Amino acid sequence: MSSVDSSALAAAISESVATIPAVSDPMFRGLRFRVRSAYTFRTDSIEVLVADVVRSVNEEANPRLEHLFLIAERPVKSSAKYRVAFYNRTAGAEEAAEVTELLAVITIGPQKRSAIVVNVEYDEGGNLGILERTSSGQWQFRWRSAYTGC
Repeated sequence: MSSVDSSALAAAISESVATIPAVSDPMFRGLRFRVRSAYTFRTDSIEVLVADVVRSVNEEANPRLEHLFLIAERPVKSSAKYRVAFYNRTAGAEEAAEVTELLAVITIGPQKRSAIVVNVEYDEGGNLGILERTSSGQWQFRWRSAYTGC
């Protein structure tokens, strides 16, 4: 990705994050998000942005992280802003924060519905999940594996 495209993607992520309701933990208010990972893909009709953004409180005695896993979309070949279609916000101690990571993008069934396979990591374990795009343009978990851990 060129530096111009990369900057445009970071700006789109920032704009999308700004539309999400305010965080309930006042400790993170006013802190900037950092893009941890970002991916885009297209279907016949939509352009999808998947991002993991994080912000942190770097207190020596109590380091805390907030992760935001975001799915946003817009019509293909459009200059419109991305619309947030799904997000998952988690916050907590740095060593115990839940992190959701994209593993794959797939199509399911004869309708070829878009789906995203994710890995959700917890303190000492995690699970896999499938987020599927509904006909109303929202994304929701359709399946989650059993929790695995130590």
